[in-house]
Amino acid sequence: MMISLDWLSDFVDLAGLDPEEIAERLTVHTAEVEGWERLERTGPGVVVGRIEAVERLPSDSAAVVLATVDVGARRVETVCGAPNAFRGATVAVALPGTRLSGGAVVTEAEVHGKRSTAVLCSPAELGWSSAHEGLLLLPDGLAPGTPLETLVPPQDVLIEIDNKSLTHRPDLWGHYGFARELSAIFGRPLRPYETVELNRFDHLPPVDVRIDDPEDCPYYAAMRIEAEGNPPSPPRMQSRLHAIGSRSRNLLVDVTNYVQFELGQPTHAFDGDKVRSIRVARSGVAQEMRTLDGKPWPILPEDLLIHEGKRPIAIAGIMGGLESEVSPGTRVLLLESANFRAARIRQTSVRLGLRTDASLRFEKKLPPIYARSAIGRILTLFAQAGYKHRPVSRLSSAGDLRDRHRRIHLPAGDITRRAGTEIPDDTAAAILTAIGFECRRAPDGGLDVSVPPFRGEFDIAIPEDLAEEVMRLYGYDRIPPQLPPAPVRSTPPHLESLNHHRARRVLAQGHGFVEVQSYCWFADEWLREIGYEPPRPTLNIRNPLAVDRRRLRETLLPNLLAFVLQNRRVADRFRLFELGPVFWRDASGGKQEAPQLAGVAVDQTSGVAPEAEFRGVRAAIEDLATAAGLPPLTFRRGAAAGAPWRGTSATLDILREDRLVGAMGLLPSVLRRKVLDAGHAVWFWLEIDALAGPLFPASRYQPPPVFPGSWQDFTFVWKTAAGYQDLTAVLSGYHHPALTGVEFVTVYTPKGQETSRYTFRFHLGWPDRTISTEDIQSFREGFLAYAGRQGLTIA
Repeated sequence: MMISLDWLSDFVDLAGLDPEEIAERLTVHTAEVEGWERLERTGPGVVVGRIEAVERLPSDSAAVVLATVDVGARRVETVCGAPNAFRGATVAVALPGTRLSGGAVVTEAEVHGKRSTAVLCSPAELGWSSAHEGLLLLPDGLAPGTPLETLVPPQDVLIEIDNKSLTHRPDLWGHYGFARELSAIFGRPLRPYETVELNRFDHLPPVDVRIDDPEDCPYYAAMRIEAEGNPPSPPRMQSRLHAIGSRSRNLLVDVTNYVQFELGQPTHAFDGDKVRSIRVARSGVAQEMRTLDGKPWPILPEDLLIHEGKRPIAIAGIMGGLESEVSPGTRVLLLESANFRAARIRQTSVRLGLRTDASLRFEKKLPPIYARSAIGRILTLFAQAGYKHRPVSRLSSAGDLRDRHRRIHLPAGDITRRAGTEIPDDTAAAILTAIGFECRRAPDGGLDVSVPPFRGEFDIAIPEDLAEEVMRLYGYDRIPPQLPPAPVRSTPPHLESLNHHRARRVLAQGHGFVEVQSYCWFADEWLREIGYEPPRPTLNIRNPLAVDRRRLRETLLPNLLAFVLQNRRVADRFRLFELGPVFWRDASGGKQEAPQLAGVAVDQTSGVAPEAEFRGVRAAIEDLATAAGLPPLTFRRGAAAGAPWRGTSATLDILREDRLVGAMGLLPSVLRRKVLDAGHAVWFWLEIDALAGPLFPASRYQPPPVFPGSWQDFTFVWKTAAGYQDLTAVLSGYHHPALTGVEFVTVYTPKGQETSRYTFRFHLGWPDRTISTEDIQSFREGFLAYAGRQGLTIA
């Protein structure tokens, strides 16, 4: 953003200050300056002239004329090819000997067979801007012969501000905000921002203004004004607009742009004969709208528009409509000044690719109070320009102006404590007062600070914001850098975090899981989709992101299943896990929070049985306990009810020393079809803190046997519904002195049968000798007899 020191001089005296110093102090105290440049305008030798006669000359261009121009003491003739050279126009005339922008010197010459003794100037030839398409038109009231340098200073300094450093400061998107900052920085008085007192028009009839969407449009104001013509703007106004890159058009258009760049508040002028009422509402339907640039834009139902009745006349906060624009024949203005929700303007602007100076400012959460000030300022500028106008309505508005001061308390010595250096409260009060805040002593010796409504609510809200204001203007360079005092001692390890990190490493590095993070609330629509209703009372968010995202999650699995749905097309096989807090109310209504670990393993490969994936997830859970140095966990059959993911017989409860610490299972077919394209998925959840172990678990090492051993494999026919856990319980009941361990090998379930084939390997050996044939036979005979007594069928 460009700011002009000439413009700033209307509000604060900057005389004697070097531009380099101004730029440096702004960077240190307020916003980053990217650079500055000195603007040299053509001054000596340029006077005001009035075209008295125009003679068309034979030429390939119909615009070439010989103009007779009154320049005060005499008349000059000049050949001109500008399309807006007409009889009666007031223009800038460069007399012979004048050096124009770019270095050319005006001399008398013969052009198209006529003697040309001067040059009628465009803004580019005067060094005002790059605009060269037409002459610079001036107001008719200027006397011919008046030197232009008495109306517009021949020099200006432009300072370029980095826009990113202004994102949180809507008050700095206009010159007056920077004037306030420079006043505080250099200790120079700030002149008031002159506006017409609008209450004096309260006796006039209102304009029909209605807001149908107060969330997206908190405030809207409009005023009808009878206008007498549409003359050029005063030369000082034109020069300032050109300097910062906004071309001048005419007074009725320029004045709205001028206030936008001066105060930071966008405004718009409708042709009052075409627009008599205002309704702010969303489009409601998809349609096309043509804006002032002549382009048609696709409008969506959720886009916010300004309407007259049902007819759209502007894209709110972005650009006005072509049908209601101000024209040379406009005789009544409908001035509008409004406040819009930043997110709505940004969404529409980005989607359309239509970024304007107005949208840029509304996206920064402008305070509504600016909307009223802008209308009053436009009327002031009309009066200063000598423009004849007459308000024919009161300022009519809808919504909340939010013109109330906000109160923030600063305890005594609070700024000193935060800064780490002595900044007396009186100094802090003086700094805050210099930028428009009001301060008074509180009974506790601190400061009660009144925040003016022109400072955004998102900018200044808490004591820390006030501390930032004081310290940046006090000067961070005046605060000596020093390390905060702190005792030098080791920090004890946070065992809970270390256990969590260990679990993450086991799943991610050892078992191919990918960690994800979801929001800590439920989406009600998704819960209805999967058929889940939390069995215990949930905690609700007081200010939820949306009405259907109010309940805090009491389990991680629903959100994980939503991630499975999103990623099902990315890969056929993947594993996800999340470690995060869950929330609930206990039996007494108390608020509870605890970390939970949950995961889902997905295999969408066609025709692959879920057994391998199921055992792989179980192995991962067992490794979590092993890595924490805990005894083996117990897995027992769980109820196939209570939650939609517990809908199969392959549901296991997980216990540690007879305490339930989690569960795992195979996703039921009904739920599987909602989140997968094919295949199956295995889920689990764990109370992760119940698996906490020592920081450095003791290593358990069992040396390999010294003497050779042997093994025996047996395959058992077992009812699938009875489950693996019951079979292992039966097998563990057999003891033999040579038996050193039992290892599960594999399982096979024939299609359509109720039984499965479980294969186990029984390891045999002695610590002091080699196993013998007699030992193996003894084990085998004893085990077969035991199996017969237990009713085991061996395949």
